[in-house]
Amino acid sequence: MQQLPESYEKKILSAYQALVRATAQRHGHNPAVFEAMVDRESGLAIDGTTLLPKGKILP
Repeated sequence: MQQLPESYEKKILSAYQALVRATAQRHGHNPAVFEAMVDRESGLAIDGTTLLPKGKILP
């Protein structure tokens, strides 16, 4: 399998994040939780408590 250029990966991730965020909001869910499932750079903090540090993906 061929490696995609980094710019392509960023564009694909950005589009996927927008889709996930919009879907979460439409169904009344916290978009930050779903963002943490697709972007390891986002981390997850709720009410000031870090539940997932940056650099990890929420399973």
